[in-house]
Amino acid sequence: MQSDVTLPVYIDLVPPQPDDIMLVKSMQGRKPDQGHKYDRPGFQLFCRAKTHNIARGELFKAYKALHDAPNMSATFVVDIYAMHSPYFAGQDDLGRYVYVQNYHSEIVRE
Repeated sequence: MQSDVTLPVYIDLVPPQPDDIMLVKSMQGRKPDQGHKYDRPGFQLFCRAKTHNIARGELFKAYKALHDAPNMSATFVVDIYAMHSPYFAGQDDLGRYVYVQNYHSEIVRE
């Protein structure tokens, strides 16, 4: 799985700077499967940028790379799929544009 996303990526905590970032935020997922072989965590992609086009474009690049990504069978990630298309969530208090998208995933329990 390869992406053309060019922004710095952060996990769970949104830094005040730089202006243009991608964030992967942990979210509640679905219950584990009955056989307890897989966990099903959720996550949210959050993209913030000085311009609308950068925020939207970078999140759509990530969406293209992640949603129902092919050739995942050789990894512990079984599946990733978007719950909806990326959407505009408004502007933050500094006027930066924000797009978000939520995902479900299925991973092999270790």
